[in-house]
Amino acid sequence: MRCSECGTETDEQTVFCPKCGTLMVSQTLVNIAQVDSTRVLGGRYIVLSILGRGGMGAVYLAKDTQLDVVVAVKVLPQEIMGDLRAVEWMKEETRLARELRHDNIAAVYNFEIDASKQTAFIVMEFINGVDLHTLLARAAMSRLPPEMVAHILKGSARALDYAHSKRVIHRDVKPKNIMVRKDGTVKVTDFGIAKRLRDTMSKISQTVVAGTPAYMSPEHLEGKAVDWKADIYSLGATVYELLVGEPPYCGSSVELMYQILHTPVRAIAPEVVGGDSGKAERMTAVLRKCLSKNPGERYNSAEEFYNAFCEASGVKGESLHPFAQSEILSPLGMAVTEALALQRQTFSQTPPIVSPTPQTPFETPTIPKARLAVETSPPKKRSRIKVALIALVLLLLASSPILIPMLLPQKTVTETAEEKIPKLAVAEFLVEGDIGRTSAISLANAVAEKIKGDFNIVRPLDLKGILESLGLTVARLNDPE
Repeated sequence: MRCSECGTETDEQTVFCPKCGTLMVSQTLVNIAQVDSTRVLGGRYIVLSILGRGGMGAVYLAKDTQLDVVVAVKVLPQEIMGDLRAVEWMKEETRLARELRHDNIAAVYNFEIDASKQTAFIVMEFINGVDLHTLLARAAMSRLPPEMVAHILKGSARALDYAHSKRVIHRDVKPKNIMVRKDGTVKVTDFGIAKRLRDTMSKISQTVVAGTPAYMSPEHLEGKAVDWKADIYSLGATVYELLVGEPPYCGSSVELMYQILHTPVRAIAPEVVGGDSGKAERMTAVLRKCLSKNPGERYNSAEEFYNAFCEASGVKGESLHPFAQSEILSPLGMAVTEALALQRQTFSQTPPIVSPTPQTPFETPTIPKARLAVETSPPKKRSRIKVALIALVLLLLASSPILIPMLLPQKTVTETAEEKIPKLAVAEFLVEGDIGRTSAISLANAVAEKIKGDFNIVRPLDLKGILESLGLTVARLNDPE
C-alpha cells in the first residue's frame, strides 16, 4: 500500500503514513459489514484509529458511513450517561457550537448517544494537523518566529471575532485548542465544549475539575463573569508562549494565580526577535496591553490585537497566500508535517478489538476497584506514576491550623466521642492517566477544598473518588488511619 502524498510503502494495517502523517485512503473504504461491531458507534460510525486521550475522554478518527466522510469522534466520560442533566448540558453546548460556521473554526456536527455501548459522543470535523502545543514541542528552542506567529494569530483572531459577533465566548483558548493543518490553515477547536465538560464533571463528582490556569484571565480565575475580553487575554497568553517558549506566568498553582492577578508580564528578550531591542520593546508593550489585569484596558477585538502585533513586529499583515506560493507557510507546513508524522506513528495501527461486550475501546477505561490488601510495589515495566498523596496533602494543608490537629496522634476515645472528631485518613495510590501539567496540584487543591469547605471526614475511598473524577485509573496501596 502506497501513500498518495509521499509515495511511502506501508502495510495494509497502517492508518496514517509514518513519513508524512497522511491518512491512507484505503483505510476509509471499509463498510459496517466488514468490521467487528465493537468498532461501530451508533450503528453509523466506524472507528479507524485513536487520535488522542485525556482526562475528559478520548478522540477517535472514524468514518461516517451515511455521508461517506471521515470525522473525529470525541467520546465523553461514562459519568455523563448516568446524569440526565449532564446529557442536556452537553447537547445545548453542542447546539451552540454547531451554529459557528467559519473557515478557521473546527466544525461541530452533532451530539449522539449509543445506548448499546452506554456511550455519549460528539461528532466533529477531522483536522489532519497538530495543535500548537505539539508544534512547539518540535520547534527549535520551543518557539516560533514572529512571521509564523502572526499567521497563526491572524487565523485565530478571525475565528474568535466571528464567534464573538455571534455572542459565543470560547472560554478556553490555549495552544492545545488551536490546530494548524499541513496547508497552513489555522483551526480553533472546542468552542465552549471543553469548559462545559469540565463544569459538568465538577457538578457530577462534586469536586473541582481544574482547567488550564496558565491561560486564564484574572477575572476568570477570580470566578467573575467573563466576556470576549477573557478570550483576548487567553489569545495573548498563547501568542506570548509561541514567541518565548513558555506561558507569561509559570509556577505551582498558588504561585501561578498570584502572578496572574498581581505580577506584570515579563518583557520579551531581544534575542527572541533577532536581537532587535526596539522591536522587543514594542512587542512587549502590545502583549502587556493584551494581558492587562483590567479587561477594559485590553484590545477591543482580536483583529485589533493582530494589527498591533504586526505593526510592532514589522510583519506585513497580508492576506493568506496559497500554500505553495507562501514563504511563510512553506516552512510552517514542513514543521507541521514533521510534527504530525511523529505524532501519528504512535497511532498508526487500527484500534484493538477487545470484546463484543458493551465494554468497548471507545469507552474510558474501567477504574479498578480499590485493593484491600497492601501491594508492596508496582509491577515492573509499567508506565505508572506512584503518587504519594500523604506528601501532597500535607504540603498543601500544613498552613491550615484547623487541620493540623487531625494529622497529629490522638488519644484513644470512645466510639461515640470519636465519631464527633473530624479526622483525615490518607492513602497512597498507584495512578495512571493524564490530566495535564498541573495535575498533582489540582488534585491536592481538590482534596483541600473538600476538607476545608465541608469539614468532612476524608477517608481513602473519598480520595480515590476524587482521583477517578479527574479521569485517572487508581489502585490503592495502603490504608493508614
